[in-house]
Amino acid sequence: MCHSLDELRKAMKAYAAAFDAALVPPGELARVVEQAGQVEKMAFTVASLAAARIAGGAGLPIGAKLSQRRAAEVLAKSQGSSLKAAQEDLQAALALAAKPELEVAAREGELSRAQLRIVAGAADANPAAAARLLEAAKTLSLSELVAEAQRARAEVEDLIARRERIHNARGLREWADAYGAWHMALDGLPEEGAEVMAALAPYIDEAFDQARKEGRAERREAYAYDALLALARSGGPKGRPSYEILVRVDHLSRYRDKWSYAEDRIMPRAGAANYV
Repeated sequence: MCHSLDELRKAMKAYAAAFDAALVPPGELARVVEQAGQVEKMAFTVASLAAARIAGGAGLPIGAKLSQRRAAEVLAKSQGSSLKAAQEDLQAALALAAKPELEVAAREGELSRAQLRIVAGAADANPAAAARLLEAAKTLSLSELVAEAQRARAEVEDLIARRERIHNARGLREWADAYGAWHMALDGLPEEGAEVMAALAPYIDEAFDQARKEGRAERREAYAYDALLALARSGGPKGRPSYEILVRVDHLSRYRDKWSYAEDRIMPRAGAANYV
């Protein structure tokens, strides 16, 4: 029996070195994948809890803000992830102290890194939804779990406050990866995203038509990239883009006063918008 993390590491290293998937009966392969995944999840829980203690200032004669950054840097290096991803993982780990049911699930390898971030964030906003989200994580896909977490947040969050938070967190990031490829990511309000995509739409259509004339068939994402370049090189969109925004509102009467305020803010920014 292993009594230390170092012994566990050595045992896992020896197991991985000797492992041969070809020797595993086909009927047991899925089980191997599942068990290895649980080991990975449990190991990450240990790492994130240790990083959370670093974030609390353990052993570091520095302020809280620097402690959290140092903890995220250590976690990012150990996991081979970006600093932003590590910071999100760290926030989820810090939230576990106040959510014992989530901590138990994480320690038992029931939650992946992505699932833990989603569930912990939503449970922080709506503690009553924690058990429901844990159950959902067992059966739902990641995108479905995100949708469920959004519903849990919406049950308790002020709509206007949520929009303000999204607006304040807006941003455009660009970076190059290790292979030299350029990347760009944007975060913002959904109707603003619709406005951007509406401006790109005619350029996407042009890229598709040109590819068809040349006998090429590519992914839509490739045409969208070409469209973004064409838009940047053209000096502006081709006329005022028109688009439609569909907004699903539950319990409208509950938010009637706030929603009329939201309409005042959204409508001037959104070309031709229909609210349903």
